[in-house]
Amino acid sequence: MSESQICILIVKDEDKNQFKRLDQFLAHHLKDHSRSFIKDLFLKGQITSETKLEIKRLPAVGTEIKIEIPPPRDPDAQAENIPLEIIYEDEHLVFVNKPAGMVTHPAPGNYTGTLVNAILHHCPDLQGVGDQRRPGIVHRLDKGTSGIMVVAKNQKCHDGLVKLFSTHDIDRVYEALVMGTRIEASGRLESTIGRHPQNRLKMAANVKVGKNAITYYKALGSTKNLVEWR
Repeated sequence: MSESQICILIVKDEDKNQFKRLDQFLAHHLKDHSRSFIKDLFLKGQITSETKLEIKRLPAVGTEIKIEIPPPRDPDAQAENIPLEIIYEDEHLVFVNKPAGMVTHPAPGNYTGTLVNAILHHCPDLQGVGDQRRPGIVHRLDKGTSGIMVVAKNQKCHDGLVKLFSTHDIDRVYEALVMGTRIEASGRLESTIGRHPQNRLKMAANVKVGKNAITYYKALGSTKNLVEWR
């Protein structure tokens, strides 16, 4: 993750002769940033000094000013005309069957071809709902996993769904084909899930540091190969 850039400026005699205001002084020395961006930094307390600063008045010669410039934001996701299998849709939300092989939202290495890119084409007004990098998204499925995902179409619905997921008030049910060791007709599995110790791009169970996960399962057929997971 990128870190904030720290910039130190000192007011000199020539600055006092050239500028009357602090924002003019900063705009001159921070040419890559707009006046509105600089004003926003000031209002957020990211432009500081040992003396009190006023945006409309240049401080005394010799004053040291510290500017904390946040890392650049990721670009907004762009709409792409990618076919979607819509399961249900109304004015508040849409249920989509995400295919295996599709990434949920843009991330390093996958900035296009994601579910978010497809959803933005289907719902042009979605931009601005939730996180700018993943508008409307309230949960995710791994790239290799297919399944139904719910996408919020407005901020109120987004906030409500996020709360439901965070409090585990939504049931998620999966079906999977299993091979290998025979299992009981039903049962409970408990483990920790976290980053794979050797391959950080993968997740693994029974890791030393991870989130506790409890899964309930039951076989759906006499062969016990088709299993429902909750």
